[in-house]
Amino acid sequence: MTVIKVTCTKCGNTTVTPDDVTVVISNGNRHGRYVFEHCGVWIRRLADHRTVEVLRAVGCDVVTGLPGLSVISQIRQKYILEAFAAWLTEVDTIADMEASLHDT
Repeated sequence: MTVIKVTCTKCGNTTVTPDDVTVVISNGNRHGRYVFEHCGVWIRRLADHRTVEVLRAVGCDVVTGLPGLSVISQIRQKYILEAFAAWLTEVDTIADMEASLHDT
């Protein structure tokens, strides 16, 4: 399994997996930021084009940045959409969908 060495602002040097890291690049750029959550804190680091390519090669998600949204907002939006898509695959009908909303 691939591990990525990172520095957490709370606990110092640690490792994360490619699934834990998202790379955000701006439109038309080869550099950007990589973002991960550790110890309950979102951590952002600058990434030059070489770092972006290495992170992409080991399997980190790479997304294109949207103007006007912070990096964290983009990551949260991605996870919300993934959770919504997963929820949609669990319901078969509109009635099931309504019922699952009221089961909380």
